[in-house]
Amino acid sequence: MVPRNAGVPKWTSASGNERRLIARLQAEFAGFLDHFDAQTGRRIADFRRPGLYDNDVFVVLSDEFASMEDGLTGAVDRNTAR
Repeated sequence: MVPRNAGVPKWTSASGNERRLIARLQAEFAGFLDHFDAQTGRRIADFRRPGLYDNDVFVVLSDEFASMEDGLTGAVDRNTAR
């Protein structure tokens, strides 16, 4: 098991509102990944044309947007002052 990051509270210690927010953020990320997957599939299908697919390497990097700069609940607009 991977240890929890320092400063990240246990799920069981989150309030009901915090759990709803966290679940919503995860659902939004899942929606992003679903869209990304569909669009990546379309792009790879384009490369399946003869002569394009066999000599290419696809590299996909992903980040779950877990950034502590904006705290546990994130930020709506990073350009605004806190």
